[in-house]
Amino acid sequence: MEWVGQKSIVLYCVHFPVQGLSALALRDLALSAPVLFVLVQVVVGIGVPVLVLWGYRYTKILFELPALPRIERRAVEQAGPS
Repeated sequence: MEWVGQKSIVLYCVHFPVQGLSALALRDLALSAPVLFVLVQVVVGIGVPVLVLWGYRYTKILFELPALPRIERRAVEQAGPS
């Protein structure tokens, strides 16, 4: 749980678009087999975000601001609040 909690922004940002796209792709299944549709949505809605979280070192650019180079950071700190 701690592993998930530290990067929970990933789960929060990824689950909604993934579930929306899978619902669009499987809308016929929703009409013919609603229970199966819900099970697929649960697996996709949890599984894909966890996979993105597992590969976080490759996807972190989507969720973190880039660090300022050291020289620029010092200039920003010296400038103070604007």
